[in-house]
Amino acid sequence: MKKIFLPIFFAIILFFGCSETEIDNEAPSIMITFPSNGQGVTAPVIITASASDNEGVAEVKFYIDGIEAGIDNEAPFQHEWDISGLGDFSPHTIYARAEDAAGNSAVSETINVWINHNNWSFILVEKGKTSSSASVAWSAYPGGIGSFRFHYSTSPEVDTTDLRGPSAGLADTSATISGLLPDTPYYFKVFLVVGANMVNSNEIMIRTDPAGLLEWITVPGGGFSRGALDGSSGLEGAFPVRWIQVSTFQITETEITCAQYKEFIDAGGYSDSTYWSAQGWSAKRSRGWTSPDRWNEGSTGWLVGEDFPDYPVIGVSYYEAEAYANWLGARLPTEAEWEYTARGNSGPDNNGDSYPDGNIFPWGDVFSAEIEGVFVHCNFRNATTDPMPDSLVDGFTDSAPVGSFPTGTSWCGALDMAGNAAEWVADWFALDYYSTSPDIDPTGPETGTARIVRGGSYIHQSTNTDRGYNLRTWRRDSRNPDDRRKQIGFRVARDI
Repeated sequence: MKKIFLPIFFAIILFFGCSETEIDNEAPSIMITFPSNGQGVTAPVIITASASDNEGVAEVKFYIDGIEAGIDNEAPFQHEWDISGLGDFSPHTIYARAEDAAGNSAVSETINVWINHNNWSFILVEKGKTSSSASVAWSAYPGGIGSFRFHYSTSPEVDTTDLRGPSAGLADTSATISGLLPDTPYYFKVFLVVGANMVNSNEIMIRTDPAGLLEWITVPGGGFSRGALDGSSGLEGAFPVRWIQVSTFQITETEITCAQYKEFIDAGGYSDSTYWSAQGWSAKRSRGWTSPDRWNEGSTGWLVGEDFPDYPVIGVSYYEAEAYANWLGARLPTEAEWEYTARGNSGPDNNGDSYPDGNIFPWGDVFSAEIEGVFVHCNFRNATTDPMPDSLVDGFTDSAPVGSFPTGTSWCGALDMAGNAAEWVADWFALDYYSTSPDIDPTGPETGTARIVRGGSYIHQSTNTDRGYNLRTWRRDSRNPDDRRKQIGFRVARDI
């Protein structure tokens, strides 16, 4: 019995002794913590890895471009990489291999870096956007020969197989990508190409604006004195002065800009007849219109096109203004709405009709009034005979960016209702309409041959003796609806 017991006892001891010494089959974990993937590295470069293991890490080997470059057996695991002989912008790969005492090993993910001897920050940022374009910017590169290439997509992780935008030289620091869809997220990345080398910026997302994103102001309904207080027949029938009532509506704060009109062009506005009246579509086709007159031409005095995004769109006919409004789901303002927006219904009753006269100019009754220390409130042309003093004249030869004269705002918040661009409105023209029109929400004659243009513009002169005569709130003109002038634009309205 004793002989049997002893072998069993030693077998049990051997079994439990061996079971306490487990075999290590667990691989270490390892990752490169510096540099990061896609980074441009500048000397000194200390490649650093983080590694761990339940039995401890025996060593970490570093590999550059697939070749072993160094070993470290103590945390923090590092290798100093000499990049002095490497070409600027040259791409390189880095990974690390960790091994524990039991011989288990693991390899980190491979990262891609590029040599940045100039310590240049290749960071892409958003500069601006519309419903059909996005602008990006970056820091200027210190020198060299190469070019920037732009790629973008509606999905992240952009690469050179995605849509390509414009190219730019090394001296450029911004670019605009056009032809985008409204209210859509786009991902952008810029690639710098120098010789056979190519590196990329960070990736950014820009969501384009909704189509027709405009600043609207609400004009509360009310009555006002419509017509020329001086009874002038030189303003094409702006008489007699009559009290007119209009309902509440909305109107754009400024004239429609070139950038806003470009959205209509990019959306196929000139190829879709549904936005145009029958007469307008016929005029467009017969005259071959595909954009406003002299769009992007850079003609003297015609500040219209993509280079003037914040300027009022000019060189548009009534038909084009109407088509834009239809595309937007809006309309052109009536003549009564336009004058009410510019003039208001306050002030004295100088003509004795028991109603306040409203403002002579959008900002008040004095053309060169001092408002917040400013004396110039609109864009106009100084007269060559009997000119105004230079201190009371604006600084623009032609049209100006919309909103350039905030002290010229009207009673309800509309800008540029005197000077800059004169504006198409919805009404047909009739010389005697003021005497026969309805008192409530007049919309103009039912038919006619000419349309109304309201307000003065940057080409209208002001003399020193009679300052601002051509820029008064009751100014009206008539034009053929297919007329396209460098001083005529428009704004739009909508019902609420």
